[in-house]
Amino acid sequence: MVPITPDVYRVFTQLWQDGRLDTQRVFLYKDKPNTDVETAFDKACRHAGIRHDLRHTASINFRRAGVDTTTAMKIVGHKSERMHRQYNTVEPEDLRRAVSQLATSRLTL
Repeated sequence: MVPITPDVYRVFTQLWQDGRLDTQRVFLYKDKPNTDVETAFDKACRHAGIRHDLRHTASINFRRAGVDTTTAMKIVGHKSERMHRQYNTVEPEDLRRAVSQLATSRLTL
């Protein structure tokens, strides 16, 4: 079980409501339940030009939100901190944010 935010819940609810009435599945492929979600998701990411998969994105977003490593690892499904660090990459945006935070802080020497 993976917890989801209220926004994600609303999106899935809307997808289900907009979907077909003969199935409770949200995602179908050629009118059949998609049984290979990982492959389908990878293909969709490539098609959309998305660089990271859900684990990368979740790991990065949990760090940015200040969620502790142990909790983030549990949600994302990483068994080791080494694996979590591999997915939890530092992006140029993170570097810009860090420098901006430093510039606006009131540090003294």
